Amino acid sequence: KKFLSFRESDPDARVDLGICYFELGDNASAKAEMEKAIKQSPKHQKAHFNLGIINLKEGSVEKANEYFKKCYELDASTPTGMEAKRIMEQHQSLKSKK
Repeated sequence: KKFLSFRESDPDARVDLGICYFELGDNASAKAEMEKAIKQSPKHQKAHFNLGIINLKEGSVEKANEYFKKCYELDASTPTGMEAKRIMEQHQSLKSKK
């Protein structure tokens, strides 16, 4: 929080703060920070990925996959993009087994 007070427009810092909130179990604040990061930087791949993780943790698989898809579409060649694809494929695999 202190770092952000000096660099409010730093989307990476917002994502980091959001991860801290998530680790503390405060999903609402984590989501808010990720959404602010995306508002500041719409192509922030890690913010999209982390929103997918948060939604997944809350049981919102479809919403999570929307964020993972956006993350993948932003850059499929990064480790984050590849991980988003792997998670989506895992969900597809589980869905087809039902």
